[in-house]
Amino acid sequence: MEFITTKEAFAKWGISPTRITILANEGRIPGAQHLGRSWMIPAGATKPKELKPNHAKSAKKGKGSFSFPLYHYRPDWNSSKQSQLSQEENSLLLAETAVLECRFADAFPILESILRSPDDIYTELGALWNAGICCIGLNKPYDFSRFFMRLQILMAEDFPHRDDMVIILDTLKTYVESIGSAANNRVYNIDIHYQCLPLTCLQVGYMNLSMEAMHVGTADTALLELNLRLLKSTGSVVSLEMMHLYLLGIYYLRQDKVLMEKHAKAAVQIAYENRFYFPLVTYYKYFAKVLSPVLAAYPVEFQKHCRNIISQYEKNFDAFVASSNRFEFIPKLTDDDYPYIYDVLTGLSNAVIAEKFGISQQTVIRRIAKICEKVGVNNKKELIDYLRNNM
Repeated sequence: MEFITTKEAFAKWGISPTRITILANEGRIPGAQHLGRSWMIPAGATKPKELKPNHAKSAKKGKGSFSFPLYHYRPDWNSSKQSQLSQEENSLLLAETAVLECRFADAFPILESILRSPDDIYTELGALWNAGICCIGLNKPYDFSRFFMRLQILMAEDFPHRDDMVIILDTLKTYVESIGSAANNRVYNIDIHYQCLPLTCLQVGYMNLSMEAMHVGTADTALLELNLRLLKSTGSVVSLEMMHLYLLGIYYLRQDKVLMEKHAKAAVQIAYENRFYFPLVTYYKYFAKVLSPVLAAYPVEFQKHCRNIISQYEKNFDAFVASSNRFEFIPKLTDDDYPYIYDVLTGLSNAVIAEKFGISQQTVIRRIAKICEKVGVNNKKELIDYLRNNM
């Protein structure tokens, strides 16, 4: 039997080598054989019928069909729209609900299943964002490394609404990059903007709020209070809960006890009514003195459940930070590196990459060599193997 490489199968089928490797691992390419870290594909094998659309095709959506991949954060979201979702989108919604309820162990396998072969790039981005949160909540720094790398590579692609997704998904990067300082600093200060706000910023694209307008040091509270009214009218309870918590932080900094307590009560009430504990858990460590007495006014079972979740999350959060200090889970790569990584993964030659970027092949070789040095491998082949095994 004659065999071809995954790169040759890519040229034949139009599927990326990474996707072909996933299909082979799942046994969906009859006769495929494992050779070292690579797969050999039977020359006569046909493209799997059950294969879902690749990103190059599924990402070609019109401007008006943009689908935000984090449902509960959408101002226009309501349960009646659930019937309009595909089977995979419903699975993502189920996982996202579990994440917001802090049931990370329930959400994680659902997200892993989606990520084996996502319907489209938007579903994959939504799954990666939620998977990253799960990894923090479950203390999985190595898995976080895989998901974060995959997220960055996807964001290097050019697809409709990429700029919107950069704003939305950069929040996870900001959140994680600040974990070390946040874990060692339990006193609220102006740096809280970079430690807790990223989750709130998910709504920025919809409410036209600039980062400057939301910065704790110069925040226009009148504008933010108006934003609360807008959020109430849309029914976006998660964003509403996070905005209450963010305003709690601002008034905490400004020592306005009346408004501080007002927003604390509103946030806890949303968590109580909807069982969306994650925003509350994320902010609790900074505002325990304010939130604890508010929580004490609720039924004992609710109090107990919240405190158990908070305790477990903080324990895993601190362990995640400790693990990440010993294990470099985010390679020292820059935004300029990711387009090259994506091109390397899709099997493009140095000549094609050089032509694409309008540079010399020697410049491409130097750039890839520098990336190899950062990641800790010796050459382009080892870089490809590393990326495929760690995405």
